[in-house]
Amino acid sequence: MSTSELVGICRDVVTILVLVIGPLVALFVYFQLAPVLELKIIPTWVDEKKHLLLIRFQIENKSRVRLYSPKGKIQVLEYKVQPGGNLSQWVPFNKSAILPTEQPLEWREPVEIFTSTKQVYPGEVISYERLYQCPQDTTILHIGLQVELKLGLFGRIVTRKKEASWRQTTTCFAVK
Repeated sequence: MSTSELVGICRDVVTILVLVIGPLVALFVYFQLAPVLELKIIPTWVDEKKHLLLIRFQIENKSRVRLYSPKGKIQVLEYKVQPGGNLSQWVPFNKSAILPTEQPLEWREPVEIFTSTKQVYPGEVISYERLYQCPQDTTILHIGLQVELKLGLFGRIVTRKKEASWRQTTTCFAVK
């Protein structure tokens, strides 16, 4: 076997190794550096006679990286649903996004939360509580929590997002 044949075989082996190991390393980096959040909305009736509902909004950082300046929005809309009617799981955070078949009793602008939070460390849980008094004629409260993160150049590459922000939303129903 000549030297040129040996060099060709070594080059082919290195190329095969790079093609196999490269995607594995990319997946490892993606799962290590992508933001992963667990959002929770926990409604608890405090006083049913006074129609007081305590709503806890929680964000848990499940990723392995710090999250910088999360911007949270909460939305609580009241609906009267007729028997046999339906309501989608989606909560509008913009008045122009309300579906014609799902008009709330009254529109309320979303409230920003977590405005003073600078960073959330891996494994850290931050929460916000709000006491809400429900009108007596309301049958369903539709509650939404949306978190938006600003992504740097590396964050956009890792999450494969072209936009400079990343959003995650969860919703919940509270019934009297």
